[in-house]
Amino acid sequence: MKVEGLLRELYHCLHCHLCNFADWHALDEWLPICPTYAYFGFESFSAAGKMELARALLSGELRPTPRTLQIFFSDLGCGACHQQCKDLTGLRVEHVELFEELKARLVERGYGPLPEQKAYAESIRRNHNPYRERHEERTAWLEGELPERAEIVYFVGCTSSYRQREIARSTAEVLRRSGVEFTVLEEEWCCGSPLLRTGQRRLARELARHNLEVCTGPGRGRWSSPAPAATEPSPGTTPRLLGRELGLELLHASQYFLRILSGRELKGDGRRVTYHDPCHLGRGSL
Repeated sequence: MKVEGLLRELYHCLHCHLCNFADWHALDEWLPICPTYAYFGFESFSAAGKMELARALLSGELRPTPRTLQIFFSDLGCGACHQQCKDLTGLRVEHVELFEELKARLVERGYGPLPEQKAYAESIRRNHNPYRERHEERTAWLEGELPERAEIVYFVGCTSSYRQREIARSTAEVLRRSGVEFTVLEEEWCCGSPLLRTGQRRLARELARHNLEVCTGPGRGRWSSPAPAATEPSPGTTPRLLGRELGLELLHASQYFLRILSGRELKGDGRRVTYHDPCHLGRGSL
């Protein structure tokens, strides 16, 4: 969206602060829904505050300062503000897309991201993951052999590959038990989500192009992933980053499991199970 269009939408924000609190849980109390506002405690870190700062920056009334950079680059992109705002006000702009666009523009002008965000971007550039781990260890979690090519490509993601490997192993086990032939990519790189959320779109596009190239090919038609951050840029954002359709079907693992389990009877062992629906999946992807 051009600056004029963004400004036109920003003037619709009435600063009602419904984006900060919500009585979603019927506890007879207003609960904070904005993590950065709850943590920092200043209105400038809330969605309404950032909307006003965005208006001032885009109109030229305000120049970026270290404090304004901290405010914008601390935004997590969880989307709770828009979820609350879109049903209660007439504001049409997507908060997450607005803040991501503004961060990207700041980076293009040489402002930001924060030092820690530059550091993990450098790790992604060198190691293809933000955790400073060796790329050669990406598939160290894998038990057993998989075919080189298969109809289903399991995109694991950096966190499941390096930090929470039980997720990768469990997902692979479910796929095996379902009788699905699948494979993983030794040349899988970071999905680019941490870069996209911090305005570093150029490198994010490079990652998207690479992952798409190694994923597509004979016998590869679907892309399944357990990590919401790994799939969030794919269904909606990767086509937007690359400016074209991807030519393959992208599904989150939860979507694919629902498909293969449809009509089957599930047998439990009596344990209670809780499913965590993350922000970037529940609000950002599906």
